[in-house]
Amino acid sequence: MAVIAALMGEMADKGLDFRAVLARIKIEPRPANGFAAQGVFGGQKNKPETGVEK
Repeated sequence: MAVIAALMGEMADKGLDFRAVLARIKIEPRPANGFAAQGVFGGQKNKPETGVEK
C-alpha cells in the first residue's frame, strides 16, 4: 500500500488526475472477520469446526 500511496502522491504533484480512474472502480466493503468483545483486543478466535479440542 505504501507504493500505491507514493505513486498517487507523485501523480498529484505532477498534476495527473487519478481520481477519475478510481471513481470508475466498484469498491465494496468487506464483511468483518470476527467480533470484538468488551476488553478483548483483536476479537475472538474462531471455534474449530471439528468440535474436538486439542
